[in-house]
Amino acid sequence: MWALARLHMRLQPLQPLAPGTGGSKSPGAAALFQPFSGSPDANQEGVLAEARNALQATGRKLLQASSRHLSTYNAQQLANTCWATAALGLQPPPDWEPQFWPAALVALPAMRTEELVAIAMASARIQLQPLDQWLEAVLKFTTQAMLPGSSSPQQRSSAAMEAVASGGAESLSPRSQTRIQATGRALASILWCVEAWQVRVPVAWTAAALGQLEMHAAGGTLEPAALGTALQAMARMGLKPDAVIAGWTARVVESVVMRAAANVNASAGDRKIADPVAAEEVTLWPHPVGGDRVTREVGDLDGRCARIILWSLARLRCQVSDQVAGWLALKASECETMVPDAAAEAGTVLFPEALKEQAKAGPGAGSHHRLSGRAGAELETGGTDEARCLLARERTGARNVCVALWALASTSSRPNPDVMRQLTRRATMDMQSASDSELLTIVRSFAAMGFRPGARFRRAAEDRIVRLAPRLTQDQMAAVLTWCARLQWQLSADVCELLRDVAL
Repeated sequence: MWALARLHMRLQPLQPLAPGTGGSKSPGAAALFQPFSGSPDANQEGVLAEARNALQATGRKLLQASSRHLSTYNAQQLANTCWATAALGLQPPPDWEPQFWPAALVALPAMRTEELVAIAMASARIQLQPLDQWLEAVLKFTTQAMLPGSSSPQQRSSAAMEAVASGGAESLSPRSQTRIQATGRALASILWCVEAWQVRVPVAWTAAALGQLEMHAAGGTLEPAALGTALQAMARMGLKPDAVIAGWTARVVESVVMRAAANVNASAGDRKIADPVAAEEVTLWPHPVGGDRVTREVGDLDGRCARIILWSLARLRCQVSDQVAGWLALKASECETMVPDAAAEAGTVLFPEALKEQAKAGPGAGSHHRLSGRAGAELETGGTDEARCLLARERTGARNVCVALWALASTSSRPNPDVMRQLTRRATMDMQSASDSELLTIVRSFAAMGFRPGARFRRAAEDRIVRLAPRLTQDQMAAVLTWCARLQWQLSADVCELLRDVAL
């Protein structure tokens, strides 16, 4: 299963890395990718599609056969099987899941952190709902890992394995030592899965996880990707971290972002590849345990991470310093996420209404509460769930600056004029490729922040608004006129007459 999934991944149409992401593949992976580095013609794509289908068919047979042997699998085998199932895009047969979760529960004390993350995230992606006992055990073991003075992997004991051997899964104790560590990536991944599974966790666990994430941020070990994933999960759950720990968001975000900015400044004159020994993987969607890994410096924050963090801050209505908000906005506007569907159209970008009240914690300190709804909510490529469809590359510039400005306006941020001028230049460059909703959001955001763009932006926006006017409702047209007034735009007489006709 592991090998089939790896081959299936190599046969996907290659998407170039976004500029400045810093990603690098291992020599072996680069060699395997090389034959498909060009733009394949229809015949070559047909051959690749047939190969992918054959791999999926073989994987489906192996998955069916594995149902009879899951109880004998060790932790790594369970993790790789679950990961491969998701990587191949397969849905397990009906008799597979009832065998998988009991086996995963028995193997949980022996799981390493990356194995737990692989199982959790893969199961969420293929819409498998974990057993209550498994999730409760995960919360207990991660709570133990977050306790002061918890054992390191080298000092772990065999108490948990002895408990399983003597009394079965029911005898698992929160005091049992495991190999699981409360790393920033692990906690962020669990938060993401909790949201995907539609469950509520005890407030005590949430507070402990937030405290651990803040400790990692202060120590420089919290990756921007992990922070973005954690914030995004909490934003979707309606869980405001500042309601649990006062001032948490500003402290953690500013610590991570300022450290990333310092790393950028320190390496501005040195573009050498980072030492692999001091690097870690940043992709939270785990690779097969023991497989090739993409590495990047821990402190690196690329455009995609910045956009996810900004979007989450806006949804949570959490403020950070204007300096940090401006730096995030500039990074987000540089993001160039590659997607396969060049014809996909962006959804509407709107200023969200006030979030619903924070979700209440579960009924007990050691239990969780399962919500209604299916599991497996997908993590959007760009971190914006107001548009679940993918964007074409030529349109990502407009979307990125739109999200950046929307987030700044939503959080009442006021970056310095130089930052705003750079965002204005980017918005002007991408004006023609912006969708109608993106255009209106950009104009509205400038008006909300009280920043007046220059004449070049005004002319480009005015031209788009004139072409858009016949498709606007009266309320939308009235709003556009209000925004133009706030921006003190001196519209031409012909444009004013056209807009008034539409408004009336």
